[in-house]
Amino acid sequence: MSNERRCSREARDFLLEVEPISGRSGYIESVAIRKWRTGSFTKASLLACNSIAAIGISLKPVASWATQFNSRLHFEWVLGRNAIWIVQVDVEYNTQGVDPHTLLPENVPYFESDNLRTFRIASESDFFTYRKLKNARSYVEIGYSMPNFYILDQSIVQTLLNDEEIDDALKFDLEVLTSRPLILRCDGLELPSDKREMLPRSDELRSVEAAIDWLLNDFSLKIKKANIQDSKLCIIAHHFIPSVSSAWARAEPGNRIVRIESLWGIPEGLYWFSHDTFEVDTGNVDISTVEIDNYLGYKLRHRYRYKGRFIAPDENGAWIPQSTDPAHDWSRSIKNQKWIYEIARSTRLISEKSSEPTSVMWFIDTHESATSHKVLPWFHSKSTSIDGIKAAPRRKRSSNADFVIKDKIDWENLQEKFLGGSSLVERVVISPEDTDLIRNNTFTNELAQLAKRFNFTIELSGGILSHAYYLLSSKGCKVEVVDLFGADEETVEFNKLVRDKIPEVITNRGERVESAKLSGDALVLALRKKLVEESFEALDAKSGDELLSELADVQEVLYSLCYELNISKDHLEEERQKKFEKRGGFNSGFMLLRTSSPQSISGMTADGGMENSELFSEDNELIKIEAISDPNNLPVAAPFKRPDKRTIDGRVEKVFSFKTDVNDLSDFNEALSFEMPIEEAGNNQFSMRIKLERDKSKLRGDIKLQVGAAQLEFVFK
Repeated sequence: MSNERRCSREARDFLLEVEPISGRSGYIESVAIRKWRTGSFTKASLLACNSIAAIGISLKPVASWATQFNSRLHFEWVLGRNAIWIVQVDVEYNTQGVDPHTLLPENVPYFESDNLRTFRIASESDFFTYRKLKNARSYVEIGYSMPNFYILDQSIVQTLLNDEEIDDALKFDLEVLTSRPLILRCDGLELPSDKREMLPRSDELRSVEAAIDWLLNDFSLKIKKANIQDSKLCIIAHHFIPSVSSAWARAEPGNRIVRIESLWGIPEGLYWFSHDTFEVDTGNVDISTVEIDNYLGYKLRHRYRYKGRFIAPDENGAWIPQSTDPAHDWSRSIKNQKWIYEIARSTRLISEKSSEPTSVMWFIDTHESATSHKVLPWFHSKSTSIDGIKAAPRRKRSSNADFVIKDKIDWENLQEKFLGGSSLVERVVISPEDTDLIRNNTFTNELAQLAKRFNFTIELSGGILSHAYYLLSSKGCKVEVVDLFGADEETVEFNKLVRDKIPEVITNRGERVESAKLSGDALVLALRKKLVEESFEALDAKSGDELLSELADVQEVLYSLCYELNISKDHLEEERQKKFEKRGGFNSGFMLLRTSSPQSISGMTADGGMENSELFSEDNELIKIEAISDPNNLPVAAPFKRPDKRTIDGRVEKVFSFKTDVNDLSDFNEALSFEMPIEEAGNNQFSMRIKLERDKSKLRGDIKLQVGAAQLEFVFK
């Protein structure tokens, strides 16, 4: 149990991790301390606990005691027979880390481009010729002033690739251009479509030596390896835009909701690391007349996350992982709300102009000497559908079926596991600390291929708008996202009774609501169904706090039913008391296993005893009691199943009957093989598999039928 910064923004909120116990899966539970509601716990006492579900409730006094300290604490505990024991306490000493604002340079030198010898400033025709510049033209059209781009023409690039050397004129230009951190990228007029997105691009180049090394090694070698040296290539240069944070934003034509994912540093951090998410309702569908510098009073939903790691330049210009200092790990990575509205408005406008769903990359809180805009769009591309995103389960991840990738060694070990025949890994958690993985498209591609081949799940903390998510999901592998915004929000399904204020809550989030007002017998029936639904949710609750919440829902439904049936709470309590006096409560924990009626004449058992003798204990009692405390030892009736074959109206049919207790059903998986006569084909072999899964009060079923191989009969005449 911990309230470390990575676990919670407020010291009063703890996360409790319960490891797998006796076949039960582990889970994560929130333990919230509100002393105005729960009071203070300051004295040491026995932490009595007789049930796994009550662990969180039993540990609340410990969490309350811990909130008196300035430091955050990490507790390790074990559950004994009837109590919890604290075995270790560690103090979080997180005083290091980087303020993202301090990574901005103090000054951005003025740059004079008049004396360049080989590079030239991109002309208007270049913005129509090269794909890498078309985006910048789009931003100018909607009101943004873009910095200069510099072109090294095809003939000079071709000479560089052929001769593998830098002449004096090019060296002079590189020395001039690198007086400010420089980015070099390339484009071509005859590039194969499948190689356009993987072209070389430099990090920050802060010296002529670094620029020459990149051109002769990274650029030249990658171009030749890809066999695209004859694709009429040019080099496009621009100066690095220093910014405090960055974002990806997504919009669709005609859709007023824009999604924004932001993080400190440069956009590559959004591939893998936790970030902030904003959803902006831009209101009117037509936004073409809105100026970018106007204040836009849009509706905004957001989620701030713990952002312990991001990507930013070091003192040499290398883009490396940085640790966030405590003052900024939970603070919003887009500090000005007006900037959020501007990003949403401009992203929508770019999408409307392109007439397709679009993702736009943004620099945020930029250096005033690099650009006049505090937020600047830099790149955009068509965005594929992001439907069907699945949230990663909130459970403890460290198990035999989980594997965490932090560096190249982890990645190599994972490949060895699968290639060596291991099938234990079911989930791969991506948490990279190695620059070689963070900015490596080859790693992402190979990971996708491995996941598809061996059918494991990839768990990401990064954004769903990032290239990494797109690449992994487009390859057809299973991807789940940690803390997916909206995944655990309260949702409303059609034809479902909800609490009275839920429609208002949803409309306040900017969604449209269609509802029906139930009354009379319709409401009574809906409430009775709701009672069953809430009871199943209580059955499936994993923690004490979750069970408490579900029991409150059950009681609310009971009160509503009583109200509709004109039954007072006193009348209900009177009926409960009457049954309690006659039949008792459930506090003793008796489970009825079986009953039998003793007969005066009994048959003999195989060992010569009487069949009914087991009804009587040594004290001649009729009640036999055994003790059970482990939930895995609870008796469960075996599901009834019976295959049958019959002929009705001259047609043969196969019947597979089964019956199981819904309370005990988590999954039901049965297979049946049989023969059926097929006209003109003789008897065919079939196999049928029936799979049922219960999710709270809903039942999902899959029936698969396979036809076995059959040999046709040959008729000889």
